[in-house]
Amino acid sequence: MCSPGGVTNHRSHLTYSGSIYLDKPQTVHPLTQHGKLSITTQVEGTAFKISELRQKDGLEWQTLRLRANEHGFLETDFARLRVWAVYGEELLQEWLLIRQNASQITYVLVCRIHAK
Repeated sequence: MCSPGGVTNHRSHLTYSGSIYLDKPQTVHPLTQHGKLSITTQVEGTAFKISELRQKDGLEWQTLRLRANEHGFLETDFARLRVWAVYGEELLQEWLLIRQNASQITYVLVCRIHAK
């Protein structure tokens, strides 16, 4: 998970449990029944589950040879997609990297851009 405090270049196996957005979402504080701004943030935008994005039209897959191993070479398929993630009230534009091989699919978020 990327740090909302600033720009980072962090990679980790995905533990992000929120929704992912392809277009920048808006965070809003709706009015309460008493006409005051709510302290609860709501996110307005079209949300996706991360697993849904693996099937996205136009996603370009590339087979990469990573390294030699005991069976020859480790080759696997990768795709990347620019997405938005919400951490509290912070919006972060990140790369979603998808790695797919014969036995598993792995999703990794790589944070590059901090948006206010």
